Amino acid sequence: MATAVLPLYLAAIGLGPAALGITEGVADFVFSLSKLAGGVVGHHVQRKRPWASAGYLLTALSTAGMGLTNSLGPLATLRGSAWLGRGFRSPLRDYLLADAVEPTHFGRAYGLERAGDMLGAVVGPLFAALLVWSGFHFNSIIRWSILPGLLAASCMFFLTKD
Repeated sequence: MATAVLPLYLAAIGLGPAALGITEGVADFVFSLSKLAGGVVGHHVQRKRPWASAGYLLTALSTAGMGLTNSLGPLATLRGSAWLGRGFRSPLRDYLLADAVEPTHFGRAYGLERAGDMLGAVVGPLFAALLVWSGFHFNSIIRWSILPGLLAASCMFFLTKD
């Protein structure tokens, strides 16, 4: 939801395409480094679930926080922080998934995970478009994105095991 309305939100608060480029550039850079960090942590810790859950929580809080600010510095920082959490949690989630199924079922398990991710990538922007069409302000839509984010973090923490 937040990613779908971010360009519109930036335009509404007077920031143009350069702001979007800076924000996404910072986010992509941090995402790449955090995946490496998540892999290193996952390789060295026994309990991966709390770390993965923390990544989901950081993503949810930082993404929703973007709806509370209207200047480039905090927006880029929050977007980078959200993608830091997203990148960090990914290898840890993959470790947990690999430990949860037999090697003969890796394809099914990772395929199901990817399918769920792709479903969210379609439903989120469609729901955001519905909210825009209904008259919600862009920053409200970004703030409301905390709900699916907290749901994901809660599911990771309460419904998985190390």
